[in-house]
Amino acid sequence: MDESNKIDMNFEVCIYNLKKHLESDEMKALMDEFLGKASQSTKWMLYSDYCLDDKEKPNDVVTFVLVPFLSEAEYRSMDKTLGDTQHKDIKKSRHVNKDFMAYIRKKAIFSFSFIVENRKRLFGETGDERVQNVTAVLNAIKQQFETWVKNADVNSPVNWYNEMVKKLDRQIKDIAARKNVKGHIDILLITALGALYAGAIMKRLPKLEIFGWFPDRDSTNVQCDQIAAPIFSALLYNHTGSQKFEFSAAKPDNTVVPFYDNENRIADVICGTLADYNIKDNKVSAEKFGEALRGLVAGNSYIKIYRFFVEDNQAKMSEIRVFKDKWYRLKKAWKVMEKGIKRLFDLLLALILIVPGFLVLLCGMIFVKIVSPEASPIFKQVRVGYRNKLFTMYKLRSMTNERDADGNLLPDEVRLKKWGKIVRKTNMDELFQIWNILKGEMSFIGPRPILPEEMKVMTEKEQKERQSMRPGITGWEAVHEGESSNRREMAEKDLYYVRNWSLGLDWQVFYKTFAIVLGFQRPDDSVRAPKMTDDQIVDGSEHESHE
Repeated sequence: MDESNKIDMNFEVCIYNLKKHLESDEMKALMDEFLGKASQSTKWMLYSDYCLDDKEKPNDVVTFVLVPFLSEAEYRSMDKTLGDTQHKDIKKSRHVNKDFMAYIRKKAIFSFSFIVENRKRLFGETGDERVQNVTAVLNAIKQQFETWVKNADVNSPVNWYNEMVKKLDRQIKDIAARKNVKGHIDILLITALGALYAGAIMKRLPKLEIFGWFPDRDSTNVQCDQIAAPIFSALLYNHTGSQKFEFSAAKPDNTVVPFYDNENRIADVICGTLADYNIKDNKVSAEKFGEALRGLVAGNSYIKIYRFFVEDNQAKMSEIRVFKDKWYRLKKAWKVMEKGIKRLFDLLLALILIVPGFLVLLCGMIFVKIVSPEASPIFKQVRVGYRNKLFTMYKLRSMTNERDADGNLLPDEVRLKKWGKIVRKTNMDELFQIWNILKGEMSFIGPRPILPEEMKVMTEKEQKERQSMRPGITGWEAVHEGESSNRREMAEKDLYYVRNWSLGLDWQVFYKTFAIVLGFQRPDDSVRAPKMTDDQIVDGSEHESHE
């Protein structure tokens, strides 16, 4: 791109900024160091993976991994090591293998990733602008192939060049008809970033013989008449200067497992981790992503991360560097200790309260049996517990079992008598749950012990996250129960507790609960969120999870 020309498309600004960055002395020195580690190999493989439009992830990410092909024996050894150490994609794994990460750090492997915010805006603010700009880029690439046709010699694949010109003509017509503009944007973004970065490294080689691109199996490389690989090749030749080499690419097919699946696991782990990484809050949703950040990304100069975003209608680029946390092991040890202290507190307090609690319950049971003799004074119900295991929760009954003529229980407000309100106001009904605590099913403080059907207001990921702690007799939601207007809001308060848990937060809940109990301030059922009906159950997939 001519620097004297006016840049009026954010996509071009991104490419320009990245190009200037790659031309810096710091990056040139890093690329030369890497090529030296790779023994100035003349054969290279580029693997890639993408995480785009995942509603449960905070970032859209494109990741590339550049690996030298040193020999057939070296390639087979790498394939076996990667397959043996990291058996599954990160989405299906509970942990990232330490040997897998150590192997990548030791080898000549260079990765570059791009976190792209609102990528459609890079090609225009409106649909018309995007159509115009995507068309302009495709026309420029088509002109490249037309130039090759004109300058072709007897050894050039002229027929293939002409075929690519025809393909691009068809895609330009589709764009004019507004067919899959978003798909074309993804292809142009992926190929432009990958070819520019890889080309900047490859042109520093004395000689380049073969370059292969092996993307992950997904729709990006299959859609739009499979133009991704031809576009990548055209852009790569432009960025490698005078190098003459053979370009190859994996045949687009998202229905079969590719032969390079083990190698692409490197890109998969990095891409999946960065997609999950909440940069603003410096958090990840699962320990496996933290393992990858600490064990693979942090302090690794051969793993580069960039962020593209639009601010004040201007495209901007920043580099993200992840540093090693020297205090991480101590923090992790303290977190484990905190959980141990919490469980020890539960057991000690339960043992202290079990005798006086039993005497109070005995009096309560006699009282309930006298005022409501038609049923057992003990109420039990199945709830969802720790790690989604069902358990039976016990309470002192606070409502009658009155039924209508058809045998159906009457509404709660009818069955809740004055004596039941007394039981609830004094929190006497909760004392039975001390037994659940001793059995390891509950805690004094935690998320609510909810009914199985209430899980439907959360995504599967949120359900797993929420139930990673034992449910509590009281909790963050319980001391703020008058603030929730529906079950989803109640679930969000439980999720807040789990995500921000510490002994300090438990102390806040304990203090507020103590004040409520002593002041007999437990709210009436009228201030709590209503029970769910079928039409009120929200599809949890509509809710994004922000860690």
